[in-house]
Amino acid sequence: MTQDAPGQAGRAESVQDPAGPAGWEERYRTVFEHGPDGIVLLDAATARLLEFNDQACRQLGYSREEFASLTMADIEAADTVEGTPRRIQDVLAAEVAGFETRHRTRQGELRDVHVTAQRIQCGAVSACHCIWRDITGRKTAERALLKSEQFLREAQAASGIGCFSLDINLGIWESSESFDAIFGIGPDYPRDVAGWLNLVIPAGRESHRQQLLDLIQDQGGFELEFRILRGADGQERWVSGRGTVEGDFQGQASRLVGTMLDITPRKAFEAEIRALNRDLEQRVQDRTKGLEAANKELEAFSYSVSHDLRAPLRSIDGFSQVLLEDYRDQLDETARHYLSRIRLGTQRMGLLIDELLKFSRTGRSELTRSECDLSSLCRLVAGALREREPERRVELAVQPGLTVSADPRLMQIVLENLIGNAWKFTARCPEPRIEAGEAPAAPGERVFFIRDNGAGFDMAFAAKLFQPFQRLHSAAEFEGTGIGLAIVQRILHRHGGRVWPEAGLGTGATFFFALPDPPGAGG
Repeated sequence: MTQDAPGQAGRAESVQDPAGPAGWEERYRTVFEHGPDGIVLLDAATARLLEFNDQACRQLGYSREEFASLTMADIEAADTVEGTPRRIQDVLAAEVAGFETRHRTRQGELRDVHVTAQRIQCGAVSACHCIWRDITGRKTAERALLKSEQFLREAQAASGIGCFSLDINLGIWESSESFDAIFGIGPDYPRDVAGWLNLVIPAGRESHRQQLLDLIQDQGGFELEFRILRGADGQERWVSGRGTVEGDFQGQASRLVGTMLDITPRKAFEAEIRALNRDLEQRVQDRTKGLEAANKELEAFSYSVSHDLRAPLRSIDGFSQVLLEDYRDQLDETARHYLSRIRLGTQRMGLLIDELLKFSRTGRSELTRSECDLSSLCRLVAGALREREPERRVELAVQPGLTVSADPRLMQIVLENLIGNAWKFTARCPEPRIEAGEAPAAPGERVFFIRDNGAGFDMAFAAKLFQPFQRLHSAAEFEGTGIGLAIVQRILHRHGGRVWPEAGLGTGATFFFALPDPPGAGG
């Protein structure tokens, strides 16, 4: 290279080199060959490479021999090569120019490059002296940052969350587009403390100012809610702010950084819930009063049934018995039969009244839970049945250790009805058997069963079993009032449990009942 670099002659005149011009050329050659950037000398007319250093070759992955045969059209990326002539003309016109472009390596990889170009004259050839600096890492980071910022803006817009940063010392603040949308302000809105406070409803500005002062004083994280007047339409909205107070290197509060979220729909929903709760509380009070009144009426009815209705029945039964005993000889067989029917009817009515009162009391009596031994209760109930009918021989199998948390008094009534039914419906079996045990259950409950090999029933009519006074067998077949299973169901429902049957006509029946198994309960 014979042409001095621009400015070289001037420096040679002011600073004498003992080696003369050859010394300056050697220094330039050293800088040219060993600099950290790629350096090329480009023919401005043909875009061919006149000179280049090894770093330029290394940047693009070529040998010196390969690189010498290239033009800028071979080096520039496809999307930037068309601009090469224009950039050369810009350099020729301005003498010095800087721009960014992209080069394509020998392997086809695209690299971002910053070019500083200067016009020089090499004899009769107009040339561009270019320094290439590889900025691929920086551009990759910039693109990643832009992508992240775009993602953040889209996420904020989708979620409705706005970001802000308040400089405590300068009293100015910055905000995101989503923040401005929440508050209904534009880019020209004043970003000072006064402008911030003007976003709050007038009645709350002073308290909000004090909240800000307290946050700065306490530092750390914060969360607060306040009402605003939207700048766009003056609409009142609820806003929730969350964030933290940051300190400077001396530990003094310097910035409030956080997010804002429009919570107006949530506040409206909360107000609606409160109104519904008030309405519900009023309804509960009204219903409680109604239930108290109904209970008083039911108690009066129970007293009337227990006393006023029983008295006539006792009179009818008593006088019928007197007629049968004292005037038997004066009555014919038909009259004595009618009086016996009258007595049976009044006695059955008395039994129905007793069962009806018992059914009523099971829904009103206080529930007292404790550790209840069902195995012992089963044997107790079976023992009472054997005493009543000592002539019967019924096999009873009770699984030991059946315990549950329940009201023992009410559970005895449940077992009296279930075992009593099993005892009754096995009356015609040659080898009657009753079994009590526990069945597999889902977590949180216990399932027990009473099984017999008696008359059974058709499961198509099982739904009628738990309705008061509904019977699947006639009174001529098996005695009873048809209210026992209704009492069982009511007691179990009061415990949060349930009852259901499995049976077949002539193949016996199994009644399952489930009770909650609270944590820590025995069994």
